[in-house]
Amino acid sequence: MYSTHRSHGGVTRKINKDFYVDTRSGELKEFHHNEKRIDDKKSVANTIKNIRNFINANVTDARKCKFITLTYAECMRDTKKVYNDFGNFYKKKLKKAYPDIDKYIAVLEPQARGAWHLHLILIFKFRAPFIDNEEIAKMWGHGFTNTRKLDNCDNIGAYLSGYLGDLPIDEAEEAGIETEYAPYKTVEVIDENGKSVPKKVIKGGRLHFYPKGVQIMRHSNNCVKPSVNYCTNEEAELQVAFDELTHEVTKSITDTDTGFSNITNYRSYNMIR
Repeated sequence: MYSTHRSHGGVTRKINKDFYVDTRSGELKEFHHNEKRIDDKKSVANTIKNIRNFINANVTDARKCKFITLTYAECMRDTKKVYNDFGNFYKKKLKKAYPDIDKYIAVLEPQARGAWHLHLILIFKFRAPFIDNEEIAKMWGHGFTNTRKLDNCDNIGAYLSGYLGDLPIDEAEEAGIETEYAPYKTVEVIDENGKSVPKKVIKGGRLHFYPKGVQIMRHSNNCVKPSVNYCTNEEAELQVAFDELTHEVTKSITDTDTGFSNITNYRSYNMIR
């Protein structure tokens, strides 16, 4: 991430979940707690960004991965049951059937109708084997499943994090949500054959369905956390000079009252490709 101006920290210091200190005045203040994640857009953006970076830190070779969606035939609203069912499915069935699985990353996705889906990335030690979706559905036993390869996906973190924030227009219409004036964009999604196809989505439309306090992502203990380094833009460009650019977006903000402006540029590279 390139930024014209670097932040050197805020002016608050957290005491606990309810109170913080304004370091400029020393005044103790109380946090305002939101009911839904969408009420705090900064928190939502950070959560999704962290998930995207976490996935990209662990998924470095798409050929070693499988992407599985697990759903329920019923309208499942209990996230604890979803995770319990997943734990039994992974430990007692999936890992025994495929012992070469090295890591996993599981992410919850809320549906417009109130149900929950679970998206699962399996990372194998070697090239991912063929996995029959009918076999996965039988192992899961709770509803529809979709098993895909990710060979043609350049940025799996950005692809999966798109599920978390954006809402397909067809899903919104099925749930009776007004879409005529909704801000939408066209994105590339991976179909059941592992190919990229265009699809219209409402930007940020899914964020309204996340209740407060739900842990969106879980992963195996051997997953690595992204490391963060600060350097000049020139030094960063030298590090990725021979790597493939897989994603880029630039944002600009301006404060008309103070004249302050800043430009941030986000780029993702794949060293293996």
